[in-house]
Amino acid sequence: MYEHVSLCREGVVPKSKRYDRDSLVRTENKKYKLTYLNDICYNPANLKFGVICRNTYTTGIFSPIYITFEVVPDNSFLFVEHYLRRDSFIDSALSKQEGTVFERMSVKPSELLNMTYIRPVLNEQSSIGSLFQRLDTLITLHQCRVIYVFLTKYSDQIVGFYCNAVQFFSLAISFVQGPSFILLLICPSSCLWARR
Repeated sequence: MYEHVSLCREGVVPKSKRYDRDSLVRTENKKYKLTYLNDICYNPANLKFGVICRNTYTTGIFSPIYITFEVVPDNSFLFVEHYLRRDSFIDSALSKQEGTVFERMSVKPSELLNMTYIRPVLNEQSSIGSLFQRLDTLITLHQCRVIYVFLTKYSDQIVGFYCNAVQFFSLAISFVQGPSFILLLICPSSCLWARR
C-alpha cells in the first residue's frame, strides 16, 4: 500500500486536510497514479504557477491529473529538476499551452517531451545540480534568518500575533519582500520560499 500524496508548488507532499479532495470522488474505483522517488512531476493546468518538481518525498499515489516523468539514466535528476524549474523553461513551455479559458489552459506532456535543450555531460550536470541545491539551501537558511531577526527586532510590536495573524502576515511579507524571492511566513518557527 502506498501513501496518498499531493502535488503543489513546494513539491510532492503528504496528503493533508488542505489537499484532501476525496469527498469529490464519485466512485470507489478511482485510478490513482504512482509516483516514484526522483520522478519529475507536474500539473499540466498549474504549470503557469510553477507546479513542476522532482519527487523528493516518497513513492506514493496521487491524482491521475498529475503527470510523471522518469529521468533518463544519462542525466542528473538534480540538474534536470533545476533546469525545469527555471522561469525561462516554464515560460517557453507556457507558449505551448492549449485552451481558451485561463483556468483550463494546460501544457500537454508531449509538448514538454518535444522541447529541446542543451545539456552538459553527466558529471558536469551532477556538479551543477549539486551547486544549485546548495544555493537553494543557503537561500532558505538566509530567509529563515531574516524572519528570526524580524521577530527579534519587532517582537514587542507583534505580541498579539496569534490574535491578529493576517495583519502580521501582511507586515512580514512587506518587510522581507525582495527582487528575487518572496518569503511566505506560516508561523514564527517556519518559512517557505518560492522564486517569482
